[in-house]
Amino acid sequence: MMKMRSRMMKQIKKGDNRSFKKFVQHYHQSVYNVCYFILGDCNEAENLSKAIFLDVYNHLEEDCKVSDKTISLLLFRKTVNLARTRISERKHSERGEKGPILNAKNKNDIRLLLMHLSFKERIVLILNASNHLSVQEISEILEITHSDTTYFIWHGRERIREMISQ
Repeated sequence: MMKMRSRMMKQIKKGDNRSFKKFVQHYHQSVYNVCYFILGDCNEAENLSKAIFLDVYNHLEEDCKVSDKTISLLLFRKTVNLARTRISERKHSERGEKGPILNAKNKNDIRLLLMHLSFKERIVLILNASNHLSVQEISEILEITHSDTTYFIWHGRERIREMISQ
């Protein structure tokens, strides 16, 4: 996989659009899932996913300095940062509106449970559980310490357990 990714990145850096298309196909579902679980809306997640890949394409020259090994970390960092911006914009435009309410019928809906966590708790759980990223990789993406990442994973899981048991 590493050789394929390395070869693909070399082709992308040379301007090969087919290689970029393969790159998008390879990472699209992972990026979409992160966006969906952060934002909680499938249309918004799809639009943000497209914006993320467009951003990667538009900043290819800058991102070429990144090693092949860390291209996925760069992609997830962009995903997290753009999703954070989208949430901030949404909060600014939706002042006074409340989020989804948990009740007995929907308290097993992981998306709703995640929406009741802090942003960092939500994102570390998403990256760890759905993308199988290590604590070290998550720390690099979020630019936080290893111990903070571990804490957010633990605390987020505890809060979900509490919401389910209520």
